[in-house]
Amino acid sequence: MSEGRKALSFGGPLAALVFLFVLLPAGRTLSDTDLGWHIRTGERIVRERAVPTTDDFSHTADGSRWRVNQPLAEVLLYGVDEALGPIGLIALRALLAVAMFGFVLAAGRLGRERNPLLEAGILLAAMLASSSHLLLRPNTMSALLLAVTAWTTDRMRRGETVRPWVLPALFAVWVHVHPGFLFGLGFLACFAAADLLEKKIPSMRTRAPGGGGRADLLRVLLLSIAAGIASGAILNPSGFRAILLPLGLQETGAFHFRALQEFQPAHPARDPFFFVLLGAALVSLFPRRGRNAGEILAMLLFGLLALRAVRMIQPFAVLAAPIAMRNLAPGANRLLPAGSGRARALLVLASAGVIGLGVWWWQNDPLRIPPPAEARRIGNGWAWAPRNYPIRAFRFLEAEKLPGEVFHPDRFGGPFVWYFYPSRKDFIDGRIEVFGEKFWVDVYGRILGLGPGWEDLLDRYRVNTLLLDIGSGEEAGPLARSMTERDEWMLVYFDDEAAIFVRRAAVDPDRARALALPAIDPFAGPSPRSYEEEVLGAAGVRRCLEAGPSRRALLFRMRLLARRGNWAAVAETPDASIGAGPGALLAPALFLERGEARFRVGDWKGAPEDWKRAESIGAARANLSLLNYLERGSLDRLDLAPADRAGGLARLAGLLREAGEYERAAALLREAVRAGALPGHRNDLAWTLLEGDIGEEEALREAREAAGAMPGDGYARGTLSLALERSGEAGAAAEEAREAIRLLPPEDYRVGASLRARLALLLARTGGPAAAGEARRLAAEALRLDFETERRLDLLCLLGREGAGEIARLALREGDLRNRAGEVEGEEAVPDRGRQIYMELLRDIGRPWEEIERLADKLTPKTKDAERRAGRSAGKGSVEP
Repeated sequence: MSEGRKALSFGGPLAALVFLFVLLPAGRTLSDTDLGWHIRTGERIVRERAVPTTDDFSHTADGSRWRVNQPLAEVLLYGVDEALGPIGLIALRALLAVAMFGFVLAAGRLGRERNPLLEAGILLAAMLASSSHLLLRPNTMSALLLAVTAWTTDRMRRGETVRPWVLPALFAVWVHVHPGFLFGLGFLACFAAADLLEKKIPSMRTRAPGGGGRADLLRVLLLSIAAGIASGAILNPSGFRAILLPLGLQETGAFHFRALQEFQPAHPARDPFFFVLLGAALVSLFPRRGRNAGEILAMLLFGLLALRAVRMIQPFAVLAAPIAMRNLAPGANRLLPAGSGRARALLVLASAGVIGLGVWWWQNDPLRIPPPAEARRIGNGWAWAPRNYPIRAFRFLEAEKLPGEVFHPDRFGGPFVWYFYPSRKDFIDGRIEVFGEKFWVDVYGRILGLGPGWEDLLDRYRVNTLLLDIGSGEEAGPLARSMTERDEWMLVYFDDEAAIFVRRAAVDPDRARALALPAIDPFAGPSPRSYEEEVLGAAGVRRCLEAGPSRRALLFRMRLLARRGNWAAVAETPDASIGAGPGALLAPALFLERGEARFRVGDWKGAPEDWKRAESIGAARANLSLLNYLERGSLDRLDLAPADRAGGLARLAGLLREAGEYERAAALLREAVRAGALPGHRNDLAWTLLEGDIGEEEALREAREAAGAMPGDGYARGTLSLALERSGEAGAAAEEAREAIRLLPPEDYRVGASLRARLALLLARTGGPAAAGEARRLAAEALRLDFETERRLDLLCLLGREGAGEIARLALREGDLRNRAGEVEGEEAVPDRGRQIYMELLRDIGRPWEEIERLADKLTPKTKDAERRAGRSAGKGSVEP
């Protein structure tokens, strides 16, 4: 077998593996924000049968001059999207990537010698260096044409027969695809200049790489320049200015570097494979007899450009990889001759390495490729990366016909145009040349950063709706973080990526009440200040979940359920809703929440499974160690940081208390008191002892200690009140309860309601006729604050017919709220006495009997176990800090 055939058979399988690897980044979701306006530009060109010269996408720059310089690529993108949809666009990107690197490999194999292992390694480095830049945009098409140009130029340098019109014709088309045709001209110019240098300096002369005569690259370069400029000037209505637009943008180079990530310099930590490829290219240019000056010039030019801006890494990889393959092959063949045992062993290792890298890539998802399960969770919008294409928020905005113009970050601009044009226009997008630096800095930047007069700017541009990026939370800007604190704006929608705020004055009050999500902070979570806000917030969160899967909304729903002690509903959250794909936003927090709920309902097998999946959160690791403690009874088994050992013990004790493990919870709290001696831990211990009915004397002692150390703390005074009541000191208990009610913060309405309920029943039982009026007043206040407060039925009985009208209205309001929140299913039946009270109350306000029965069935209180219904632990959780 000849050396050529050996090399071919030797490198074929490895090259195939490398090309399969390129499909990983090429097959990921569509994330490029500019793709949206590129597609709609193609639509305009097809519809208007002309290249646009003015902007029609933005209401802030409507009618401004716009030099479209990529029309052919945009028509192609629109055509594929129209005919095949997002799947066709992903397939187009994969085809472009495979074709690009196919020409890179073909150019690399034009040298006198070949080494398949070297080719595969350099090709893989080039792919990895370019992986984050394999976006479906005209840039990628330009990189493919650059690879074709490099391959054709190398063939011409080797004396192969190439039609002289091929490159000029290519540039005549390329000028309408992307301004990157200037890079192709620059590459040709490097070799034309090298030819001139060799003619002037005899010592630099080298033979043609293939041994034949060289083409006249200078003539080809001049013809290509003429063809490109003539084609662009004649066919593009913006003429030369459109062609030279990239050069004009250099006037605002400093602004570009500040505003756009793709103009940032290359960095070893972010672009490691680029520097690997750069090193290989530089090594391949070390002085050696016959080295071509054109290669040196090309590598210096494109290497410096790539170091200056990461968007140039892809063109550098396309040009550097073939040169490195050809120049390093002779040395590699001396070390690893084709067919040798060492080479074959290395081939096996290299193949295993490529496969291993592919598996790692798929599992760790460095470019956010959604796995099949995640694609199913996202639904029919999976092909569009939600990080940049917030389709669910777009659908909500469209369905609700939210008022006025919309302000949004520039990253949402292209997707906004793609989704809404022509019904709505965007505020800003990635076309810097359309908006100009002044608008970016003085308008857009000022609004986004809450600069001077930002609200006046929103008024000037008639903005009544804000579509803001919230992402992981840490990435959100000042504007997004400040909106929940502004009464003039209301949150109406949120998901994992975006939140929508609407100006209250722009909608009528009834619609505002229907749209608003009260007491929901997209960053901090739910913080209702009343029962009504809590239930309406739950309804709003459910609305967000109905719009599409959202881990953030799911986490808020779980926390709202937990506020009511509905741990069973939290524990039943399915895995499919959490969608634990690689890098899943908030998935660890969801697993921690569900694990704690499972623990509380006694599922001690499912809880550790969830905690293991949330081990990135320190609390989950501590929870796992709790199981070791329960099995072996040793505090040494608890994995708690020494600096917060007392706090960790108290938190774990709370889990045990909710699971009914009062003795063990009390043991942990005693240790917390010894470790930290904080008054709050003493209060926790007292409450646990009272709730578990395991040590009333110790509970009273600890409650007195806590209340004495924290005399202004309403929670500690409430715990002391319960301890005094249990010990038979009714008068002192009532005084402490009154003081606790006075000290509690008003926004903690659930605690206040529970304290009032307990004090009302205490007065009714021990206070005699003189206290009856105060008892009824407190009972009514408790029900107004929180209609689901514990001992609700006893409070209704205490009020009787005297408070029937008001309580009936509260009952009807509660039923309406819970119907809106969808929280009327799966609850326990109302005891007969309570049902009869409801029916009598409702009959008093003239309701038909059939409606009374229906409402009575829906207005069912959440009851506790028999012991708590008996009142032994009345008010549980209400005075817990």
